[in-house]
Amino acid sequence: MKKFWIVFILGLFFCSCTFAQHIFQKHYGTQIGSDYVRKIIPTSDGGYASTGYTTSFGKGDKDMYLAKFSFEGNMMWSMTYGAEGHDEGISLIENSDGGYLIVGYTWTNTFGENDIYVVKTNANGQMMWNKTFGGSLKELAWDVVELSNQKYLLLCQTQSYSHGLMDICLMKITSTGGFEWAKSYGGVQNEWCYNMRKTNDGKYLLAGATFTYGSGKHDMLLMKVDENGIIDFCTIVGGASEDYAYCANQDGLGNYLIGGKTSSPANNQENIFVKLDNNANLVWQKYFGGNGEEVIMNILTTVENGYFVNGWTYSYSAGERDVFLSNFSTDGKLNWLKAYGGGEDEVVPTKSSFIVNEKIVIGANTKSFSSSTFRATEWDGYLIKADYSGNSGCYESDYFPSESNANLSISDITTTIGAMSASFKTSILGDDLEAGLESYSLCFTGVSENEKTENRIVLNNPFTNFLKIQLDESFDNSATIIIRDILGKEVFVKNYSSSINSFHIQTETWENGVYIVELHTDQLVNSIKVLKQ
Repeated sequence: MKKFWIVFILGLFFCSCTFAQHIFQKHYGTQIGSDYVRKIIPTSDGGYASTGYTTSFGKGDKDMYLAKFSFEGNMMWSMTYGAEGHDEGISLIENSDGGYLIVGYTWTNTFGENDIYVVKTNANGQMMWNKTFGGSLKELAWDVVELSNQKYLLLCQTQSYSHGLMDICLMKITSTGGFEWAKSYGGVQNEWCYNMRKTNDGKYLLAGATFTYGSGKHDMLLMKVDENGIIDFCTIVGGASEDYAYCANQDGLGNYLIGGKTSSPANNQENIFVKLDNNANLVWQKYFGGNGEEVIMNILTTVENGYFVNGWTYSYSAGERDVFLSNFSTDGKLNWLKAYGGGEDEVVPTKSSFIVNEKIVIGANTKSFSSSTFRATEWDGYLIKADYSGNSGCYESDYFPSESNANLSISDITTTIGAMSASFKTSILGDDLEAGLESYSLCFTGVSENEKTENRIVLNNPFTNFLKIQLDESFDNSATIIIRDILGKEVFVKNYSSSINSFHIQTETWENGVYIVELHTDQLVNSIKVLKQ
Protein backbone atom coordinates (compact mmCIF):
# COMPACT_ATOMS: atom_id res chain seq x y z
CA MET A 1 0.00 0.00 0.00
CA LYS A 2 1.20 3.50 -0.79
CA LYS A 3 2.65 5.28 2.25
CA PHE A 4 1.92 8.85 3.05
CA TRP A 5 3.06 11.34 5.66
CA ILE A 6 0.62 13.19 7.85
CA VAL A 7 1.27 15.98 10.31
CA PHE A 8 -1.05 15.38 13.25
CA ILE A 9 -1.95 18.30 15.48
CA LEU A 10 -2.21 16.35 18.70
CA GLY A 11 -4.81 17.77 21.02
CA LEU A 12 -6.81 19.56 18.30
CA PHE A 13 -8.46 16.96 16.09
CA PHE A 14 -7.00 13.50 16.53
CA CYS A 15 -5.73 13.21 20.09
CA SER A 16 -6.85 13.41 23.64
CA CYS A 17 -4.84 15.12 26.34
CA THR A 18 -4.95 14.07 29.95
CA PHE A 19 -3.57 16.82 32.14
CA ALA A 20 -1.89 16.39 35.49
CA GLN A 21 -4.91 17.87 37.30
CA HIS A 22 -7.82 16.58 35.25
CA ILE A 23 -10.71 15.22 37.31
CA PHE A 24 -14.49 15.40 37.02
CA GLN A 25 -17.94 14.03 37.73
CA LYS A 26 -20.49 13.74 34.92
CA HIS A 27 -23.84 12.08 34.42
CA TYR A 28 -25.57 11.22 31.17
CA GLY A 29 -29.02 10.21 29.99
CA THR A 30 -32.30 11.83 28.98
CA GLN A 31 -35.50 13.14 30.59
CA ILE A 32 -37.64 10.27 29.35
CA GLY A 33 -36.23 7.01 30.74
CA SER A 34 -33.41 5.00 32.33
CA ASP A 35 -29.91 4.81 30.89
CA TYR A 36 -27.95 2.23 32.87
CA VAL A 37 -24.20 1.57 32.72
CA ARG A 38 -22.94 -2.00 32.76
CA LYS A 39 -19.33 -1.38 31.67
CA ILE A 40 -17.02 1.48 30.72
CA ILE A 41 -13.66 1.09 28.95
CA PRO A 42 -10.81 3.37 27.84
CA THR A 43 -10.57 3.88 24.09
CA SER A 44 -7.51 4.24 21.92
CA ASP A 45 -8.17 7.93 21.22
CA GLY A 46 -7.95 8.74 24.94
CA GLY A 47 -11.69 8.83 25.54
CA TYR A 48 -14.15 6.29 26.89
CA ALA A 49 -16.97 4.01 25.72
CA SER A 50 -19.78 2.43 27.72
CA THR A 51 -22.59 -0.06 27.28
CA GLY A 52 -25.64 -1.12 29.23
CA TYR A 53 -29.34 -0.65 28.55
CA THR A 54 -31.59 2.30 27.70
CA THR A 55 -35.35 2.73 27.89
CA SER A 56 -35.08 6.19 26.35
CA PHE A 57 -34.29 5.15 22.77
CA GLY A 58 -34.40 2.09 20.52
CA LYS A 59 -36.98 -0.33 19.20
CA GLY A 60 -37.95 -2.23 22.33
CA ASP A 61 -38.72 -1.68 26.00
CA LYS A 62 -34.98 -1.94 26.73
CA ASP A 63 -32.23 -1.76 24.13
CA MET A 64 -28.50 -2.39 24.23
CA TYR A 65 -26.56 0.85 23.73
CA LEU A 66 -23.03 2.03 22.95
CA ALA A 67 -21.99 5.53 24.03
CA LYS A 68 -18.72 7.24 23.09
CA PHE A 69 -17.16 10.00 25.24
CA SER A 70 -14.26 12.40 24.87
CA PHE A 71 -11.44 12.39 27.44
CA GLU A 72 -13.42 15.00 29.42
CA GLY A 73 -16.46 12.73 29.63
CA ASN A 74 -18.45 14.73 27.06
CA MET A 75 -20.86 12.71 24.92
CA MET A 76 -19.67 12.35 21.32
CA TRP A 77 -22.30 9.93 19.97
CA SER A 78 -24.57 7.08 21.06
CA MET A 79 -26.28 4.14 19.30
CA THR A 80 -28.80 1.47 20.25
CA TYR A 81 -29.05 -2.15 19.08
CA GLY A 82 -31.85 -4.68 19.27
CA ALA A 83 -35.42 -5.48 18.28
CA GLU A 84 -38.88 -5.09 19.80
CA GLY A 85 -38.22 -6.78 23.15
CA HIS A 86 -35.55 -6.56 25.85
CA ASP A 87 -31.89 -6.38 24.76
CA GLU A 88 -29.07 -5.45 27.14
CA GLY A 89 -25.33 -4.90 26.85
CA ILE A 90 -23.24 -6.22 29.76
CA SER A 91 -19.66 -5.92 28.50
CA LEU A 92 -17.70 -4.48 25.58
CA ILE A 93 -14.20 -4.21 24.16
CA GLU A 94 -12.51 -2.06 21.56
CA ASN A 95 -11.32 -4.29 18.73
CA SER A 96 -7.92 -4.31 17.07
CA ASP A 97 -9.64 -2.83 13.97
CA GLY A 98 -10.81 0.20 15.98
CA GLY A 99 -14.45 -0.93 16.23
CA TYR A 100 -16.32 -2.40 19.20
CA LEU A 101 -17.74 -5.75 20.23
CA ILE A 102 -20.64 -5.74 22.74
CA VAL A 103 -22.00 -8.82 24.51
CA GLY A 104 -25.06 -9.29 26.69
CA TYR A 105 -28.43 -10.97 26.31
CA THR A 106 -31.80 -10.71 24.57
CA TRP A 107 -35.37 -11.73 25.38
CA THR A 108 -36.49 -11.11 21.80
CA ASN A 109 -37.23 -14.04 19.43
CA THR A 110 -35.09 -16.39 21.52
CA PHE A 111 -34.45 -20.12 21.32
CA GLY A 112 -35.26 -20.39 25.02
CA GLU A 113 -36.05 -17.88 27.76
CA ASN A 114 -33.14 -15.54 26.97
CA ASP A 115 -30.15 -15.86 24.63
CA ILE A 116 -26.62 -14.50 24.37
CA TYR A 117 -26.52 -11.38 22.18
CA VAL A 118 -23.32 -10.24 20.39
CA VAL A 119 -23.02 -7.04 18.32
CA LYS A 120 -19.98 -5.97 16.26
CA THR A 121 -19.69 -2.31 15.23
CA ASN A 122 -17.26 -0.09 13.37
CA ALA A 123 -15.44 2.80 15.06
CA ASN A 124 -18.53 5.03 14.73
CA GLY A 125 -20.88 2.54 16.35
CA GLN A 126 -22.58 1.40 13.13
CA MET A 127 -23.50 -2.28 13.26
CA MET A 128 -21.39 -4.59 11.12
CA TRP A 129 -22.98 -7.86 12.26
CA ASN A 130 -24.88 -9.41 15.16
CA LYS A 131 -25.51 -12.93 16.42
CA THR A 132 -27.61 -14.63 19.10
CA PHE A 133 -26.62 -17.93 20.71
CA GLY A 134 -28.88 -20.08 22.84
CA GLY A 135 -30.51 -23.33 23.84
CA SER A 136 -33.88 -24.31 25.25
CA LEU A 137 -33.49 -22.40 28.57
CA LYS A 138 -31.48 -19.37 29.78
CA GLU A 139 -28.15 -18.06 28.46
CA LEU A 140 -26.36 -14.71 28.74
CA ALA A 141 -22.85 -13.32 28.24
CA TRP A 142 -20.98 -11.60 31.09
CA ASP A 143 -17.66 -10.67 29.48
CA VAL A 144 -15.50 -10.96 26.36
CA VAL A 145 -11.84 -10.73 25.25
CA GLU A 146 -10.31 -10.56 21.79
CA LEU A 147 -7.71 -13.24 21.11
CA SER A 148 -4.50 -12.77 19.14
CA ASN A 149 -6.06 -14.38 16.04
CA GLN A 150 -8.97 -11.86 16.06
CA LYS A 151 -11.36 -14.46 17.44
CA TYR A 152 -13.30 -13.87 20.66
CA LEU A 153 -13.61 -15.72 23.94
CA LEU A 154 -16.89 -15.07 25.80
CA LEU A 155 -17.61 -15.69 29.46
CA CYS A 156 -21.24 -16.81 29.63
CA GLN A 157 -23.84 -18.42 31.82
CA THR A 158 -25.90 -21.40 30.66
CA GLN A 159 -28.90 -23.30 31.94
CA SER A 160 -29.49 -25.27 28.75
CA TYR A 161 -26.17 -27.12 29.01
CA SER A 162 -25.62 -27.25 32.77
CA HIS A 163 -24.60 -30.02 35.13
CA GLY A 164 -27.34 -28.87 37.51
CA LEU A 165 -29.23 -25.57 37.64
CA MET A 166 -26.91 -22.89 36.16
CA ASP A 167 -23.30 -23.29 34.94
CA ILE A 168 -20.31 -21.15 34.04
CA CYS A 169 -19.76 -21.27 30.29
CA LEU A 170 -16.95 -20.30 27.92
CA MET A 171 -17.63 -19.85 24.21
CA LYS A 172 -15.25 -19.13 21.33
CA ILE A 173 -16.51 -17.43 18.17
CA THR A 174 -14.80 -16.31 14.96
CA SER A 175 -14.09 -12.73 13.91
CA THR A 176 -17.44 -12.70 12.08
CA GLY A 177 -19.48 -14.32 14.85
CA GLY A 178 -19.28 -17.95 13.75
CA PHE A 179 -19.66 -20.50 16.56
CA GLU A 180 -16.53 -22.61 17.22
CA TRP A 181 -17.05 -24.29 20.60
CA ALA A 182 -18.54 -23.89 24.05
CA LYS A 183 -17.84 -25.56 27.40
CA SER A 184 -19.81 -25.49 30.63
CA TYR A 185 -18.41 -25.89 34.16
CA GLY A 186 -20.31 -26.68 37.33
CA GLY A 187 -22.04 -29.13 39.66
CA VAL A 188 -25.56 -30.09 40.69
CA GLN A 189 -26.50 -26.57 41.91
CA ASN A 190 -25.62 -23.03 40.68
CA GLU A 191 -22.21 -21.80 39.52
CA TRP A 192 -21.50 -18.54 37.71
CA CYS A 193 -18.70 -16.04 37.04
CA TYR A 194 -19.10 -12.33 36.39
CA ASN A 195 -15.84 -11.14 34.89
CA MET A 196 -12.77 -12.31 33.02
CA ARG A 197 -9.26 -10.82 33.32
CA LYS A 198 -6.19 -11.69 31.28
CA THR A 199 -3.36 -12.91 33.52
CA ASN A 200 0.35 -12.22 33.33
CA ASP A 201 0.97 -15.53 31.55
CA GLY A 202 -1.72 -14.97 28.91
CA LYS A 203 -4.46 -17.05 30.50
CA TYR A 204 -7.79 -15.85 31.93
CA LEU A 205 -9.04 -15.33 35.47
CA LEU A 206 -12.76 -15.81 36.19
CA ALA A 207 -14.49 -14.69 39.40
CA GLY A 208 -17.92 -15.68 40.70
CA ALA A 209 -19.65 -18.03 43.12
CA THR A 210 -20.57 -21.68 43.69
CA PHE A 211 -23.38 -23.31 45.62
CA THR A 212 -22.49 -26.92 44.77
CA TYR A 213 -19.02 -26.92 46.31
CA GLY A 214 -19.45 -24.30 49.05
CA SER A 215 -18.58 -24.88 52.69
CA GLY A 216 -21.63 -22.85 53.71
CA LYS A 217 -24.21 -21.56 51.27
CA HIS A 218 -22.50 -19.80 48.35
CA ASP A 219 -18.68 -19.58 48.30
CA MET A 220 -16.47 -17.30 46.24
CA LEU A 221 -15.05 -19.06 43.17
CA LEU A 222 -11.83 -18.24 41.33
CA MET A 223 -11.01 -20.17 38.16
CA LYS A 224 -8.09 -19.81 35.75
CA VAL A 225 -8.36 -21.16 32.21
CA ASP A 226 -6.51 -20.95 28.91
CA GLU A 227 -8.07 -19.76 25.65
CA ASN A 228 -9.14 -23.32 24.85
CA GLY A 229 -11.14 -23.60 28.06
CA ILE A 230 -8.70 -25.94 29.85
CA ILE A 231 -8.73 -25.36 33.61
CA ASP A 232 -5.43 -24.32 35.20
CA PHE A 233 -6.90 -24.20 38.71
CA CYS A 234 -10.26 -23.68 40.42
CA THR A 235 -10.30 -22.41 44.02
CA ILE A 236 -13.17 -21.59 46.36
CA VAL A 237 -13.08 -19.30 49.42
CA GLY A 238 -15.89 -19.16 51.95
CA GLY A 239 -17.35 -19.62 55.40
CA ALA A 240 -20.56 -20.77 57.03
CA SER A 241 -22.82 -18.24 55.31
CA GLU A 242 -22.96 -16.33 52.00
CA ASP A 243 -19.76 -15.36 50.13
CA TYR A 244 -19.69 -13.98 46.58
CA ALA A 245 -16.82 -12.85 44.33
CA TYR A 246 -17.73 -10.09 41.89
CA CYS A 247 -14.23 -9.29 40.63
CA ALA A 248 -10.66 -10.58 40.48
CA ASN A 249 -7.33 -9.30 39.22
CA GLN A 250 -3.64 -10.17 39.22
CA ASP A 251 -0.88 -7.78 40.30
CA GLY A 252 2.55 -7.41 38.72
CA LEU A 253 4.10 -9.97 41.10
CA GLY A 254 1.58 -12.63 40.14
CA ASN A 255 -0.65 -12.46 43.23
CA TYR A 256 -4.38 -13.02 42.74
CA LEU A 257 -6.86 -10.56 44.26
CA ILE A 258 -10.56 -11.34 44.83
CA GLY A 259 -13.28 -8.89 45.85
CA GLY A 260 -16.93 -9.28 46.71
CA LYS A 261 -19.16 -9.53 49.76
CA THR A 262 -19.51 -11.85 52.75
CA SER A 263 -21.94 -12.42 55.58
CA SER A 264 -19.75 -15.13 57.12
CA PRO A 265 -17.66 -12.91 59.48
CA ALA A 266 -20.60 -10.85 60.76
CA ASN A 267 -24.36 -10.49 60.61
CA ASN A 268 -24.23 -7.69 58.03
CA GLN A 269 -23.06 -8.03 54.45
CA GLU A 270 -19.46 -6.80 54.50
CA ASN A 271 -16.88 -6.18 51.82
CA ILE A 272 -14.42 -9.06 51.46
CA PHE A 273 -10.96 -8.62 49.93
CA VAL A 274 -8.74 -11.71 49.56
CA LYS A 275 -5.14 -11.99 48.35
CA LEU A 276 -3.66 -15.28 47.12
CA ASP A 277 -0.10 -15.88 45.95
CA ASN A 278 0.76 -17.03 42.41
CA ASN A 279 0.10 -20.64 43.46
CA ALA A 280 -3.38 -19.72 44.78
CA ASN A 281 -2.31 -20.05 48.43
CA LEU A 282 -3.86 -17.64 50.93
CA VAL A 283 -1.78 -14.52 51.78
CA TRP A 284 -4.41 -12.46 53.66
CA GLN A 285 -8.15 -11.81 53.80
CA LYS A 286 -9.79 -8.59 54.99
CA TYR A 287 -13.29 -7.26 55.45
CA PHE A 288 -14.57 -3.83 56.40
CA GLY A 289 -17.84 -1.99 56.59
CA GLY A 290 -20.42 -0.32 58.79
CA ASN A 291 -23.98 -1.05 59.82
CA GLY A 292 -25.20 -1.48 56.25
CA GLU A 293 -24.25 -3.58 53.26
CA GLU A 294 -21.08 -3.01 51.22
CA VAL A 295 -19.94 -4.79 48.06
CA ILE A 296 -16.57 -4.69 46.26
CA MET A 297 -17.12 -4.63 42.50
CA ASN A 298 -13.71 -3.70 41.02
CA ILE A 299 -10.02 -4.14 41.95
CA LEU A 300 -7.31 -2.12 40.19
CA THR A 301 -3.59 -2.75 40.71
CA THR A 302 -0.61 -0.39 40.51
CA VAL A 303 3.16 -0.78 40.82
CA GLU A 304 3.79 1.82 43.51
CA ASN A 305 0.37 2.78 44.91
CA GLY A 306 -1.05 -0.52 46.08
CA TYR A 307 -4.58 -1.56 45.18
CA PHE A 308 -7.58 0.65 44.38
CA VAL A 309 -10.85 -1.02 45.32
CA ASN A 310 -14.33 0.30 44.57
CA GLY A 311 -17.95 -0.73 44.84
CA TRP A 312 -21.12 0.52 46.51
CA THR A 313 -22.00 1.13 50.14
CA TYR A 314 -25.03 1.70 52.37
CA SER A 315 -22.95 2.47 55.49
CA TYR A 316 -20.95 5.38 54.09
CA SER A 317 -23.41 7.33 51.96
CA ALA A 318 -25.20 10.64 51.66
CA GLY A 319 -28.44 8.97 50.58
CA GLU A 320 -29.29 5.33 50.00
CA ARG A 321 -26.20 3.78 48.43
CA ASP A 322 -23.08 5.64 47.31
CA VAL A 323 -20.15 4.65 45.13
CA PHE A 324 -16.97 4.18 47.17
CA LEU A 325 -13.29 4.18 46.22
CA SER A 326 -10.63 2.93 48.64
CA ASN A 327 -6.90 2.34 48.64
CA PHE A 328 -5.12 -0.65 50.18
CA SER A 329 -1.43 -1.27 50.77
CA THR A 330 -0.10 -4.55 49.40
CA ASP A 331 -0.07 -5.93 52.97
CA GLY A 332 -3.85 -5.46 53.28
CA LYS A 333 -3.95 -2.19 55.21
CA LEU A 334 -6.87 0.11 54.34
CA ASN A 335 -5.38 3.58 53.78
CA TRP A 336 -8.45 5.66 52.92
CA LEU A 337 -12.01 5.52 51.63
CA LYS A 338 -14.08 8.11 49.77
CA ALA A 339 -17.76 7.92 48.85
CA TYR A 340 -19.42 9.69 45.91
CA GLY A 341 -23.08 10.51 45.35
CA GLY A 342 -26.12 12.59 46.27
CA GLY A 343 -29.27 12.16 48.29
CA GLU A 344 -30.72 9.23 46.34
CA ASP A 345 -29.13 6.00 45.07
CA GLU A 346 -25.77 5.31 43.34
CA VAL A 347 -24.40 1.90 42.33
CA VAL A 348 -21.37 0.69 40.39
CA PRO A 349 -21.30 -2.56 38.35
CA THR A 350 -18.44 -5.01 38.03
CA LYS A 351 -15.94 -4.55 35.15
CA SER A 352 -16.58 -0.80 35.16
CA SER A 353 -13.37 0.88 36.40
CA PHE A 354 -9.89 1.38 35.03
CA ILE A 355 -6.71 3.40 35.51
CA VAL A 356 -5.41 5.71 32.79
CA ASN A 357 -2.55 8.20 33.18
CA GLU A 358 -2.64 7.88 37.00
CA LYS A 359 -6.35 8.68 37.14
CA ILE A 360 -9.13 6.31 38.16
CA VAL A 361 -12.25 6.28 35.98
CA ILE A 362 -15.43 4.72 37.38
CA GLY A 363 -18.56 4.07 35.35
CA ALA A 364 -21.55 3.95 37.72
CA ASN A 365 -25.27 4.75 37.88
CA THR A 366 -27.15 7.52 39.70
CA LYS A 367 -30.68 8.50 40.67
CA SER A 368 -29.50 11.56 42.63
CA PHE A 369 -28.42 13.38 39.46
CA SER A 370 -30.75 11.70 36.99
CA SER A 371 -31.81 13.73 33.95
CA SER A 372 -35.22 12.03 34.05
CA THR A 373 -38.38 13.82 35.07
CA PHE A 374 -39.06 10.67 37.14
CA ARG A 375 -35.75 10.88 39.05
CA ALA A 376 -36.77 8.55 41.90
CA THR A 377 -37.26 5.58 39.57
CA GLU A 378 -34.97 6.21 36.58
CA TRP A 379 -31.19 5.83 36.24
CA ASP A 380 -28.54 7.97 34.57
CA GLY A 381 -25.01 6.92 33.81
CA TYR A 382 -22.56 8.40 36.34
CA LEU A 383 -18.90 9.02 35.38
CA ILE A 384 -16.29 9.73 38.04
CA LYS A 385 -12.67 10.54 37.27
CA ALA A 386 -10.50 10.82 40.39
CA ASP A 387 -6.81 11.17 41.19
CA TYR A 388 -4.79 8.70 43.26
CA SER A 389 -6.06 10.37 46.46
CA GLY A 390 -9.68 9.87 45.40
CA ASN A 391 -10.32 13.55 44.64
CA SER A 392 -12.93 14.12 41.93
CA GLY A 393 -13.96 17.72 42.67
CA CYS A 394 -17.48 17.42 44.17
CA TYR A 395 -20.12 15.26 45.87
CA GLU A 396 -17.51 13.28 47.78
CA SER A 397 -16.96 12.50 51.47
CA ASP A 398 -14.13 10.95 53.48
CA TYR A 399 -14.75 7.99 55.79
CA PHE A 400 -12.40 6.11 58.06
CA PRO A 401 -13.44 2.48 58.49
CA SER A 402 -10.90 -0.03 59.75
CA GLU A 403 -10.21 -3.39 58.17
CA SER A 404 -10.44 -6.68 60.06
CA ASN A 405 -9.05 -10.14 59.38
CA ALA A 406 -11.57 -12.59 57.99
CA ASN A 407 -11.48 -16.30 58.68
CA LEU A 408 -12.76 -17.91 55.50
CA SER A 409 -11.53 -21.32 54.40
CA ILE A 410 -9.91 -22.05 51.02
CA SER A 411 -10.28 -25.25 48.99
CA ASP A 412 -9.14 -26.52 45.61
CA ILE A 413 -11.81 -28.06 43.38
CA THR A 414 -9.83 -28.24 40.13
CA THR A 415 -10.36 -31.98 39.75
CA THR A 416 -13.88 -31.90 41.18
CA ILE A 417 -15.77 -29.31 39.16
CA GLY A 418 -17.58 -30.79 36.18
CA ALA A 419 -16.82 -29.77 32.57
CA MET A 420 -18.62 -30.67 29.35
CA SER A 421 -19.09 -29.44 25.80
CA ALA A 422 -22.06 -27.37 24.69
CA SER A 423 -23.44 -26.47 21.27
CA PHE A 424 -25.66 -23.44 20.88
CA LYS A 425 -28.07 -22.58 18.10
CA THR A 426 -27.37 -19.26 16.35
CA SER A 427 -29.46 -16.54 14.72
CA ILE A 428 -29.40 -12.80 13.96
CA LEU A 429 -31.46 -10.07 15.60
CA GLY A 430 -32.38 -6.42 15.13
CA ASP A 431 -30.42 -3.46 13.81
CA ASP A 432 -28.92 -0.16 14.97
CA LEU A 433 -30.48 3.24 15.59
CA GLU A 434 -28.97 6.56 16.57
CA ALA A 435 -29.65 7.57 20.17
CA GLY A 436 -29.74 11.00 21.75
CA LEU A 437 -28.01 10.52 25.08
CA GLU A 438 -26.60 13.72 26.56
CA SER A 439 -23.88 14.32 29.16
CA TYR A 440 -24.08 16.87 31.99
CA SER A 441 -21.21 18.19 34.10
CA LEU A 442 -21.39 18.12 37.89
CA CYS A 443 -17.82 19.42 38.31
CA PHE A 444 -14.62 19.63 36.28
CA THR A 445 -11.04 20.51 37.24
CA GLY A 446 -8.30 20.86 34.62
CA VAL A 447 -7.70 22.27 31.17
CA SER A 448 -10.74 21.83 28.95
CA GLU A 449 -10.69 20.39 25.45
CA ASN A 450 -10.92 23.77 23.74
CA GLU A 451 -7.92 25.08 25.73
CA LYS A 452 -5.43 22.31 24.91
CA THR A 453 -1.84 23.06 23.96
CA GLU A 454 -0.92 22.08 20.42
CA ASN A 455 2.18 19.93 19.93
CA ARG A 456 2.98 18.71 16.47
CA ILE A 457 4.28 15.21 15.75
CA VAL A 458 5.03 13.71 12.34
CA LEU A 459 4.32 10.01 11.78
CA ASN A 460 4.22 7.72 8.76
CA ASN A 461 0.73 6.31 9.05
CA PRO A 462 0.00 3.58 8.13
CA PHE A 463 3.43 1.98 8.59
CA THR A 464 4.97 -1.41 7.80
CA ASN A 465 8.57 -2.22 8.73
CA PHE A 466 9.42 0.98 10.59
CA LEU A 467 7.71 3.87 12.34
CA LYS A 468 9.29 7.32 12.15
CA ILE A 469 8.51 9.77 14.94
CA GLN A 470 9.51 13.41 14.59
CA LEU A 471 8.48 16.28 16.84
CA ASP A 472 7.93 19.80 15.63
CA GLU A 473 10.98 22.05 16.04
CA SER A 474 9.01 24.28 18.40
CA PHE A 475 8.80 21.48 20.95
CA ASP A 476 11.48 22.10 23.61
CA ASN A 477 10.53 19.81 26.52
CA SER A 478 11.89 16.55 27.85
CA ALA A 479 9.40 13.78 27.25
CA THR A 480 8.80 10.05 26.93
CA ILE A 481 7.35 8.19 23.97
CA ILE A 482 5.37 5.05 24.88
CA ILE A 483 3.80 2.82 22.23
CA ARG A 484 1.16 0.27 23.22
CA ASP A 485 -0.74 -2.40 21.34
CA ILE A 486 -4.55 -2.36 21.34
CA LEU A 487 -4.61 -4.40 24.57
CA GLY A 488 -2.48 -1.80 26.38
CA LYS A 489 0.80 -3.76 26.43
CA GLU A 490 3.92 -1.60 26.05
CA VAL A 491 5.92 -2.47 22.92
CA PHE A 492 8.26 0.54 22.90
CA VAL A 493 9.49 3.13 25.43
CA LYS A 494 12.02 5.93 24.78
CA ASN A 495 13.02 9.01 26.77
CA TYR A 496 14.36 11.99 24.85
CA SER A 497 15.13 15.70 25.18
CA SER A 498 14.65 18.62 22.82
CA SER A 499 18.05 17.89 21.27
CA ILE A 500 16.82 14.50 19.99
CA ASN A 501 13.49 14.99 18.27
CA SER A 502 13.53 12.39 15.48
CA PHE A 503 14.07 8.62 15.44
CA HIS A 504 13.08 5.42 13.62
CA ILE A 505 11.57 2.35 15.30
CA GLN A 506 12.01 -1.04 13.63
CA THR A 507 8.63 -2.80 13.58
CA GLU A 508 9.13 -5.91 11.42
CA THR A 509 8.29 -8.22 14.34
CA TRP A 510 5.16 -6.33 15.40
CA GLU A 511 1.80 -7.86 14.57
CA ASN A 512 -0.44 -5.98 12.15
CA GLY A 513 -3.10 -3.87 13.80
CA VAL A 514 -3.75 -0.66 15.73
CA TYR A 515 -1.12 0.83 18.08
CA ILE A 516 -1.28 3.85 20.37
CA VAL A 517 1.58 6.39 20.35
CA GLU A 518 1.70 8.35 23.63
CA LEU A 519 3.74 11.52 24.19
CA HIS A 520 4.27 12.06 27.94
CA THR A 521 5.51 15.39 29.34
CA ASP A 522 5.37 16.98 32.79
CA GLN A 523 2.11 18.73 31.94
CA LEU A 524 0.15 16.45 29.65
CA VAL A 525 -0.16 13.18 27.77
CA ASN A 526 -1.00 13.19 24.06
CA SER A 527 -2.04 9.98 22.29
CA ILE A 528 -2.93 8.93 18.77
CA LYS A 529 -3.79 5.76 16.89
CA VAL A 530 -1.51 4.41 14.15
CA LEU A 531 -1.94 1.36 11.94
CA LYS A 532 0.63 -1.32 11.04
CA GLN A 533 -0.13 -3.14 7.80
